[in-house]
Amino acid sequence: QAAIDAAADGETILVAPGTWLGSIDFLGKRIVLTSEVGPYMTTIVSGSGDVVTISSSELEGTVLQGFTVRQGMPEEIRYKNSNFAGIQITGVSQPLVAGNVIRDNDIGVSIINHSLSNTGIPVSVTDNVITANRDRPLNAKTGDPGGVHILRNEIDGSRFTTEVVGSALLQDNAIDGWVY
Repeated sequence: QAAIDAAADGETILVAPGTWLGSIDFLGKRIVLTSEVGPYMTTIVSGSGDVVTISSSELEGTVLQGFTVRQGMPEEIRYKNSNFAGIQITGVSQPLVAGNVIRDNDIGVSIINHSLSNTGIPVSVTDNVITANRDRPLNAKTGDPGGVHILRNEIDGSRFTTEVVGSALLQDNAIDGWVY
């Protein structure tokens, strides 16, 4: 989080391999947060709440790429306080979430109230593995047609299936063995 706190719009933060503890928030900054070597060697683990929050109107060019994103909270606590997301995207934020492994959360990716009316730029969740999340792998609620693009993800292993309310573009995703 310290690197995000210090970053300016347009900067790239390159994260070394390892397990990084704590939640992160993009704080409204248009930055690229990427791992040096990919998701199988670079993990963000939160002990409480959502793991990654993108909810302060982050603009096009905001990127989260190349991480394993997972909850580290003990299950007995998670069951009492459910619905923590691996990645929480709200408002008019416009991130690209690509090339991540999103697992062991209550909800893998949660996208709420995204609107194209101010920006014309969609949220894009692309080329991720979203697996072994307790409730839903992906939950998208959008009011505008095309406000969310869900492309080429592998989605499986949750108690409930992906939920999309409103209009989103789903293309070339493998969801529980089916292609959508």
